[in-house]
Amino acid sequence: MKTIVSMQELRELEIKPSKLLTEYRSLLEGEVRALWKSRLAVKLERCPACGGKLEKAFEKWGVNYDKCGGCSSLFAATRPDEDGLGRFYAHSHAAAFWRDQVLETTEAARMEKLLVPRCEWVLAGLAEYLPNAATALDHTPFGAPLLRLMAEQLASLESIIAAHPLSGAGTSHSKAISSPGALYAKPEPKVDFILAFDSLDRASDPKKFVAALRACLNPEGITFLTATSSSGLEIQVLGSRSTSILPPDRLNLFSIEGLQALFPEKEWETCEISTPGMFDVEVVKGHLRPEDAAGAGVFFDYVIRQRGPECLDALQEFLQQNRLSSFARLIVRKR
Repeated sequence: MKTIVSMQELRELEIKPSKLLTEYRSLLEGEVRALWKSRLAVKLERCPACGGKLEKAFEKWGVNYDKCGGCSSLFAATRPDEDGLGRFYAHSHAAAFWRDQVLETTEAARMEKLLVPRCEWVLAGLAEYLPNAATALDHTPFGAPLLRLMAEQLASLESIIAAHPLSGAGTSHSKAISSPGALYAKPEPKVDFILAFDSLDRASDPKKFVAALRACLNPEGITFLTATSSSGLEIQVLGSRSTSILPPDRLNLFSIEGLQALFPEKEWETCEISTPGMFDVEVVKGHLRPEDAAGAGVFFDYVIRQRGPECLDALQEFLQQNRLSSFARLIVRKR
């Protein structure tokens, strides 16, 4: 099982401008508070990864998050079911703002510094683990640009199913087929590989989501996933103040141990699990408060505020090497 380290020149503000994010978060917070005041369909009783007991952790925007006593993953204790989430996103002004303002404004930067590297990661993984892959299913919110990039660059590819309701993928490319909801369709579509970026975080039922991935894969098919990890420095230090914890986009924040439990060895081979995130130190530096400088916080306050950029880069690299960044990615193969 591989762990990848990836350090490059990249600033969060280039792909997530602060002014736009402030407006987006304001819109989203109002909608989330209203939604969580209504009757929600799902309440987690146990950790969906390891089965551990859940304990209260913190509150964000009226959403109570629980922490697993076994694997330390974090979960929104109550949440809508998949249909409820679909209705929320279909009518969300925040989701429309993200699509029409944030993604539109940052298109060039995201393509160069996020989507192209992500496509290269997928192509390298396919070359190593499934070189003749011909069919794919994409279950990524707002994943159309990456889908088109994949369709253009993977010569063996015959078809892609754009399965996420928020995919935004049309039929602009001959290999792209828009089919929202296909991940949970009966009978399941069978494909060689699945792209599931940022989908596990917002899955109403993570175990059902993983079972659906498995059901859609051909024998020895593989899935590429990204997730927000509760093991990471940003989440560990900032907790509810982390800018990454935005319900309902982040209903589930699995620890590395939780991710490993969610994809058990008897059903999945984990080919890669890495945390090549590059923003933990930058985000913590921007949100660390004077009152945080107590106990272990004294160390981080000193390192982040007093040491130079070489030390901070080395700290971020250390986080990557030891799977302690808050951004995780996985390649898993169906046994």
